[in-house]
Amino acid sequence: MNATEAFDTLNRLGVSSAQSGDFESAIEFFNQAIVCNPQSWMAYCNCGKANFELKQLPQAIECFQLALTIDADSFDAHFFLGLIYTDSKKFEKALAHLDQAQALQPVNSEVLYQQGLAHHGLEQYPKSQLYFEQVLDISPLDVAAHNALGNSFQKQGNASSALLSYDKALTINAHTAVVHFNRGISLQTLKMQQEAIASYKAAIQIEPTYVLAYFNCAVALEELGQIEESLSFFDKVIALNAESHQAYVHKASIYAERCDYQEAERLYNLAIQFKPDYYEAIWNVALIQLMRGNYESGWGNFEARYQTKHGASLGVSKNLARQWRGQDLQAHQTILLWCEQGHGDTLQFCRYVSMVADMGVKVIFEVRPELYALLDNIDPRVSVIQSGTTIGEVDWACSIMSLPFACGTTSVEKIPAKTPYLQSTSTKRQVWRDRLGVTKTVRVGLAWSGGHRPDLPEVWEINQRRNIPLAKFALLKHPQIEFISLQKGEAPEEELINLVRDGWDGPFIRSFSEILQDYSDTAALIESLDLVITVDTSMAHLAGAIGKPVWILNRFDACWRWLYEQSEEHHNRSDSPWYPTARLFRQAAPDNWEVVMQQVKNALNVWYSECSSDSKPPTTSPSTSPNNSPLTE
Repeated sequence: MNATEAFDTLNRLGVSSAQSGDFESAIEFFNQAIVCNPQSWMAYCNCGKANFELKQLPQAIECFQLALTIDADSFDAHFFLGLIYTDSKKFEKALAHLDQAQALQPVNSEVLYQQGLAHHGLEQYPKSQLYFEQVLDISPLDVAAHNALGNSFQKQGNASSALLSYDKALTINAHTAVVHFNRGISLQTLKMQQEAIASYKAAIQIEPTYVLAYFNCAVALEELGQIEESLSFFDKVIALNAESHQAYVHKASIYAERCDYQEAERLYNLAIQFKPDYYEAIWNVALIQLMRGNYESGWGNFEARYQTKHGASLGVSKNLARQWRGQDLQAHQTILLWCEQGHGDTLQFCRYVSMVADMGVKVIFEVRPELYALLDNIDPRVSVIQSGTTIGEVDWACSIMSLPFACGTTSVEKIPAKTPYLQSTSTKRQVWRDRLGVTKTVRVGLAWSGGHRPDLPEVWEINQRRNIPLAKFALLKHPQIEFISLQKGEAPEEELINLVRDGWDGPFIRSFSEILQDYSDTAALIESLDLVITVDTSMAHLAGAIGKPVWILNRFDACWRWLYEQSEEHHNRSDSPWYPTARLFRQAAPDNWEVVMQQVKNALNVWYSECSSDSKPPTTSPSTSPNNSPLTE
């Protein structure tokens, strides 16, 4: 038998073995055939395909590349290399070979499909769409192409077109789990959670171990408020994949909203155990630890916020100096303290600024313009500047929200709680005394809505739970109490105007919103009041920092800073270690403000009686305006 005959025999035996599924024998025959004819691109391709079937990809790649050195126009070699590189997410390499394959066979639907996948992998979604559409022009019943086209539409933000593609795929073959799953994603994007759940459950029925379908179904159920079933689906995710850190985090957030912080912390820690760099989970652990008064661990974990997806927006990246976290400071050094997150956060934590100045270092305190006039006189040793001011070289930098950690507030007892630590100017206080005049009754400031943070959509839902419709304050109407609005912002101001216009029978509320230009003005107004009643917003911190009696109305899942004692006997503390003059009223159940407002009404009556019995000196003037319209000055 000559070499040619031997080659033909060995190659034929290799093909036969491959057809019967015996790819290892096939590879042996093809390798022997190559020895007989080293210039056979076909033998290399056949050997590459057999290695491909055995998922021996390095060997397959080598075979196909050798085939191309013999015949640069080998369609099989280009196509399979494109296929391998696409599966390996090396999309640029894949396209280099797939484009060659298409040049050789322009209307090959398999090549077009792989080109579409490669462009999709490169996030070139309009291009991928074009390739998938070409596949469907050739093969209208190609379920995979309909599914891939739907994925392309979904990535382009066109969930409605994606849904149509998935529906077409399912009319061809309804027993395709991945299409039901992707259809669920489009429905969820369109806020059609109930329909999305049905699609996810259809995928699970076809493929009972479809972990992602269980997970997405659990999320959709959570969004619908079907919490118990949602938890059961998250449990199924964990049963199928015990290291699903995202399932633990979702479960933890549910328990946190229920105020079961012990279980929430346990679940977050499980997520971190399986993903140690899961900074969002670490930050949430910090919030729970702070909520439970575990400051020794909480403030350290709180530093993880800079590593979360919103970390850059917190401003740390703009300060290139060394970040100060309690290191020794030298008298010749300069430290920049800067504001982070909301105005309330600044008002709460600026108490630490003087503690840093006590260390003998030069302190620069950068604040937002709205707070500049109020904080400018916080400490004569501190240079207060507005955001955007050019700052020279400094030795250290620290967010004021990292100061509790840096200054060693390792327990609730170590909070620097002496108030007042802020005040307005004597000039502004006199202006408000003159403006308000003298009265024999008492005056109470009201704030029912916090500011809107357009840069943080993830807190919008919390804001809705935090705010209280002004109409619910009707219960506080009292003939001897004059109410003053502390609100700024179009929405709450209009809420007051509209209620009065519609004949609201609540307390008359005077409004000075047009006069309140910044927090220094509001501080002077608060200093002229006897009490502030507010939701959890910056007014609570401003009143507390001034040392004014302040009643804070908290949602059920209140912010970490107000603490939570988890025990059967007592879980709703009414005081705050941050503000000695604060009194807390917390919802006993989510969305139930009626009970809270009744408690506030009762407390207000008691408070007024005590004020009257103490012969409180007159501080404000009675309003002579009609009781059916707000007074704006």
